[in-house]
Amino acid sequence: MTAAISTTKADTIEFQGRKAQRADSRERRRAILEATLRIVVRDGIRGVRHRAIAKEADVPLAATTYYFKDIHELVSDAFNLFAQDSLKQTEALAETGLAALDKLKGANLADPQIFDVLVTGLTNAMVNHIKAQIADRDRRVIEHSFKTEALRNPALVRTACIPQANITTSIMNFFKLLGSKEPEADAHIVHGVILFMEYQLLLGDEIMAMEMAQKSLRRMIGQLLALAVKR
Repeated sequence: MTAAISTTKADTIEFQGRKAQRADSRERRRAILEATLRIVVRDGIRGVRHRAIAKEADVPLAATTYYFKDIHELVSDAFNLFAQDSLKQTEALAETGLAALDKLKGANLADPQIFDVLVTGLTNAMVNHIKAQIADRDRRVIEHSFKTEALRNPALVRTACIPQANITTSIMNFFKLLGSKEPEADAHIVHGVILFMEYQLLLGDEIMAMEMAQKSLRRMIGQLLALAVKR
């Protein structure tokens, strides 16, 4: 039981700045973009300045203006790099979900015991995904900064949406396999809850504990799967 997952590929992200041809030039360009992201984590978007980036990347100041015509183009490409790297990490959740379903190939999902096995497997997969996400706090800071900047910069909207859209599409394909009547709606519910819980857990245990997150996820998955199985 497999499904073709239609998602955006990392190599389709379009960068705006000057293209680098030589290997050393590509390394310097990437170093500038990675330095920009580190500054975003440490100081926020307001801290992104040519001199600060040059110092962080340990490159001449002129290098930042050689590859990027202005600070907006530099910030855009830094977020493009982040989105490109993020796409490479979005497949794990989809693969885990499909694997859990594949183990039950041909089984009667209406059977309470089999149904419980699937709910448990999917809940654990989502909990592990959330744990991995919040463990990389810096990337979550960049992610939220990216979304906020996209509200100000229309050029970033499409790229900001790509990693999240890939995850939603993967979840939707899973619900299609189950025969859900509303796989897209189900996917948006699941992904929305995952993103909400990630943010709450990042804020600390006093906001939401992992135990409550797991209990809530299991309840949501159980109800959505029950609807899909009943058809």
